[in-house]
Amino acid sequence: MKTVYFVLIVSCFLVAPGTNAQEVIKKAITDYLLPCSSEIDLGKINIPALQNGDISGITPVINCVADCISKRLDLINPDGAFQMDNFRQRLGLFILPDEIQSFVESCEGNIGQGKCQISGDFYKCILVDKILGRIFS
Repeated sequence: MKTVYFVLIVSCFLVAPGTNAQEVIKKAITDYLLPCSSEIDLGKINIPALQNGDISGITPVINCVADCISKRLDLINPDGAFQMDNFRQRLGLFILPDEIQSFVESCEGNIGQGKCQISGDFYKCILVDKILGRIFS
């Protein structure tokens, strides 16, 4: 399920006026998700636990993929700093500036430091807690 969130996030960042949604999703998967997934040690995932509904073991892997994608989108500098201005600019393609500010203020405490800890929880907060939370509340 978290993989779906990241495909949605990456797809949103790649949206341009007049772009075919299917092509955007295909680009998100082929140019970002697959290359980043191949850079991560997927052997860390406990498949039997996942089959039993325990998703706790997948979070570190998803966070590594999120950071990799963020670096490819220039949302994380090579030195590991999250680029909030770039994030706001990309998010501004489909969300009003006042809403972006509200989301950022609510979630920026979730930006971490260190390998595989920078962006995953921040994106989860933005997408799941704020955007999807408003849609499905």
